[in-house]
Amino acid sequence: MVLDKGYTLYLQVFNISIIDKDKGIVKIEHTQEIPEYKKTSIIKSKEVRNNLKVFVILEAEYATMLLASEY
Repeated sequence: MVLDKGYTLYLQVFNISIIDKDKGIVKIEHTQEIPEYKKTSIIKSKEVRNNLKVFVILEAEYATMLLASEY
């Protein structure tokens, strides 16, 4: 999306899901539509307790982060 002043907004989505709670295995899937991008990472973290979806809007001078539950 291009704004009036020539700035471009980029919406990125991070899906964070627990694969194995006992072992602390978590999958992070990072996607965006424009430009098309997708990356999946598997990490170990027992700090993640719930599946989450986070929206990130990147603008020229700042970024906004929002949990899907807040939308």
